[in-house]
Amino acid sequence: MTRPAILLFGLACLLMAPLSIATAQETRSERVEFARGQSSAEIAGRLRGRESIDYVLNARGGQRLSVDLSADNASTYFNILPPRGDTAIFIGPSEGNRFSAVLRQSGDYRIQVYLMRNAARRGETTRFTLSVAVRGDGPARPSPEIGGRGSWVVTGLQPGDRLNMRAGPGQRFAVLEELPNGTLLRNLGCEAGGQTEWCKVALGNDEGISGWVNRRFIAEVRTSPAQPPQPAPQPDFADGLAGGPDYWMVTGLSGADTLNMRSAPGAGNPVVGQLANGMVVRNLGCRMAGGGRWCQIATGLDERMTGWVSGRFLVEAGSPAGPGAPVPVQPQRPRPPQEITGLLPCATALGQPTGTCPFRAQRGEPGNAAVWISLPSGRERFIEFRGGRVVATDPGLSFAAERVGDLTLIRIGGERYEIADALPFGG
Repeated sequence: MTRPAILLFGLACLLMAPLSIATAQETRSERVEFARGQSSAEIAGRLRGRESIDYVLNARGGQRLSVDLSADNASTYFNILPPRGDTAIFIGPSEGNRFSAVLRQSGDYRIQVYLMRNAARRGETTRFTLSVAVRGDGPARPSPEIGGRGSWVVTGLQPGDRLNMRAGPGQRFAVLEELPNGTLLRNLGCEAGGQTEWCKVALGNDEGISGWVNRRFIAEVRTSPAQPPQPAPQPDFADGLAGGPDYWMVTGLSGADTLNMRSAPGAGNPVVGQLANGMVVRNLGCRMAGGGRWCQIATGLDERMTGWVSGRFLVEAGSPAGPGAPVPVQPQRPRPPQEITGLLPCATALGQPTGTCPFRAQRGEPGNAAVWISLPSGRERFIEFRGGRVVATDPGLSFAAERVGDLTLIRIGGERYEIADALPFGG
């Protein structure tokens, strides 16, 4: 090798060495150990630029983990990763600097403290204090006896709202039932899902109708098994499967919307009429179908037209003053789910320019769609539309959705997605 070549090679090695050392120092890991007899600790730290620290903490499923971060630089955040999997259960930039939840898994959790990319690029510094606590062995699961500590009642909903009962413990699971305030539930056990505690419940003593609800909207019923609890007085909605009042009144529709009357119980059956808010109909009995309550009704005093409607839009009423008649419509065939694929504008990390991501979707009734977006890691990001609005994403993640023209802009942590109305609505 010639002397100039040797000099160039040596210079290249000198330039590369500091870069490798700096890169290796950008992320470091520290094990969190509590003092003997303690279940919490305060950790002081300092970061500069693209440095980050992974605080590794061992905890058991069922324990409650609480983390608080305070810093002198507002661009300081933390994420929390579970023992298994690379999907964060908490993302600081979208959820804040405070976390508290019952853990689902046992093992090492990673609390990642870092500066946001804009501050990191400018080489800013931060001094922070991280407060970490792990307490308890998780919530006690009461005995599932009706009327005892194993009974819940739905509470805390706004007037007219319903509590979604889902097929699994998280917002991405399908809605099976919509429960009004005062509904009595049997407790089948609770667990954490991200920052939300979910409880598996059954309707009354019937464990054949069961699902998961948000713990925030149920309260323990403290009465003896011999005396079933009595919910607070409220309008008699169509939530019974037998008996019930003689008449229902249509209620709860938005604006000029109408309630579809179908030939048989279930949303997939042909529409035979449409009912407006305030119409009074005769009750011919209710039953479960397709995860919801459906009631057979007759219009007017002469019962000249009968059909099935969703019980969630019916409330007890007195005898009608005169015949109410639905608006007849042409029978319709149920719309099958549509499978679609394509590309949509996206950025899968903070500061990343907008590119495109492949997606696949299932589209049902107009405005309803389930979308899976392919990520560079090989995983998929799930987004659910209902009525044209984003209602859920992957468990443990929060989102923000904004309407701009005929687009919905969605932010999930540092990720951004642009979804045109044509995807959930068609066209």
